[in-house]
Amino acid sequence: MSQAPPPERPGMFKQAAEAVKDLFRHERVTILDEHGNYVEKVLKPEPLINPITLLRMLTWKNWLFFIVGLAAWTVDGYDFHSVSLSITNLSKYYGVSKTDISTSITLTLLFRSLGAAIFGVAGDYYGRKWPMVINMFVIGALQLGTAYAPTYHAFLGVRSL
Repeated sequence: MSQAPPPERPGMFKQAAEAVKDLFRHERVTILDEHGNYVEKVLKPEPLINPITLLRMLTWKNWLFFIVGLAAWTVDGYDFHSVSLSITNLSKYYGVSKTDISTSITLTLLFRSLGAAIFGVAGDYYGRKWPMVINMFVIGALQLGTAYAPTYHAFLGVRSL
């Protein structure tokens, strides 16, 4: 009794071409046909929609959300970079080294992940609106606290929050 030869595998170049095609627009799926055999199919995606058409579909509320998010991102960037650009002046003001002032930048970056986790969970429970509002008030208060911190340790504490 002879066995059937194993099915031939596609050549290296054909397999590479399929892999490259899979990376971009096509989706390779394996389905079970009516005879119980597994069949690989390549699904072509829907054609892309013109971005101008998508922008026209946005409502005024969607645009407002975008502007609020952009403003929050801008305020956060301003807060972070204002200290980065003022290290020399801050070290003179507080009478500490530039390395000590750069510790505040390190702590700011370190505690961002903690704040993101806390406000992310709050956003999941309460929706994104109120955690964002609270976050913006907290950022405003901490920016004022940064500007008026009388000592280096107060500055470091405010920057850590």
